[in-house]
Amino acid sequence: MHTDIVVLGGGVSGLWLLNAFKQQGYRCLLLEKNSLGGQQTFASQGMIHGGIKYALGGFTTPASESIANMPETWRNCLAGKGTLHLKSVKTLSSEYFLFSDGSLSSKVTSFFGSRAIRSRVSSLPREQFQAPFSDPQFKGWIYRLQDLVIDTGSLVSELQMLANGQTFRSDSTLVCNNDNQVDHLVLGSGQRLKAELYVFAAGAGNASLLEKAGIDSIQMQRRPLHQVMLTAEDLPPVYAHAVSLKSADKPKVTITTHQTKSGAPVWYL
Repeated sequence: MHTDIVVLGGGVSGLWLLNAFKQQGYRCLLLEKNSLGGQQTFASQGMIHGGIKYALGGFTTPASESIANMPETWRNCLAGKGTLHLKSVKTLSSEYFLFSDGSLSSKVTSFFGSRAIRSRVSSLPREQFQAPFSDPQFKGWIYRLQDLVIDTGSLVSELQMLANGQTFRSDSTLVCNNDNQVDHLVLGSGQRLKAELYVFAAGAGNASLLEKAGIDSIQMQRRPLHQVMLTAEDLPPVYAHAVSLKSADKPKVTITTHQTKSGAPVWYL
């Protein structure tokens, strides 16, 4: 079989790219060996941010600058006016929070008060703290971010519908030529698939794909994450990052709130 582009990996990145390529008129297929969105996409928490969490040291970084417009891009798509029309995707929250039990340094205070940041971040007075931060034992501070939290399940469903039958469940093996470039794929069924372009969007699965093909020129970052789900009848809805400004690190804990099929609240940490 021949096509223009093969996307390997059916998470949000692969599904988004597949639909973007289709809009440009390319013949393209997406291959996923397990379930669409079933790995890193569903393990993520749906927070669409504009780089604030990468700038907690009190200044902008290349990472924060490069994704500064990401929330606006998503809002346009969710309103049906962006690159992809995602009006059916469920939004869990239109804002979330940064909280810390430490005090703000003067450097970070001036950063959050700067003109560039002020329209996206606001400090909350204590009388506006919602549960659980309204508890008297909480002595920290809270900033509100005007960014989105989306339901990743509904996002994957919508992207799959837009793909219109171009996603396939199959394991794949890369076959390289003498120049160590991908020549074609061998699918689990034994069929050969050749394309002009191969896009690796398989997340952690990229490592095994490349290793089996003997491609060692591409390095990838792996971050160990520890994830916990907590449920109780009286859990209030929380969408927040716990940060430590002493070391200006990225968030230590991220909390989002979801529901079981029976409607019970679940904190995903």
